[in-house]
Order: sequence, then C-alpha cells, then structure tokens
Amino acid sequence: MFGQGTSQEKAILDVNLEAAKQIARELRLRDIGGIIVVDFIDMTDDSNKRLVYEEMKKAVEKDRSTVGVSELSKLGLMEITRKRVMCY
Repeated sequence: MFGQGTSQEKAILDVNLEAAKQIARELRLRDIGGIIVVDFIDMTDDSNKRLVYEEMKKAVEKDRSTVGVSELSKLGLMEITRKRVMCY
C-alpha cells in the first residue's frame, strides 16, 4: 500500500543519503577534525537509518584521515570523529 507517508519517507531518505555524501566531502575538503555531530532528518524506518549509516561509511572511505562513524541515535544524530590531516 502506497500513501503519502511512503513517498515522504522516500524523499527524506533521498535527502539524507545525499547529505551524507556531501558532509563527508566537506569534512575532507575543509580538513575538519574532532567530534562532529550531524542531525539528519528524522526517519521512521530503521532500515532507512541503516542505509544512511552505510552511505556515510562508504563516503568516508575516500578520506586519507582516520574517520569513525556511529550509527544514528534515536534522535537522528550521527557522531563522526575525524583526525585532521593538515597538508597545507
């Protein structure tokens, strides 16, 4: 059964997946280090939360630095730790 809730959840998932890619890219480009907390749009489906987590893990693989990614909390927060590279 498809309703507005389904299409809304899909749209939220698409936005969060793209945000994960862009966040990983910006952290790398700007050499941001430390503890970063990302507040994703709330998702009701746990499998979608897992997809966002997997997308972020995949996106940070391109980083030369050491990056740690936690799964999304119940509040939709993801903790990322990143060591700065400092190649200027």
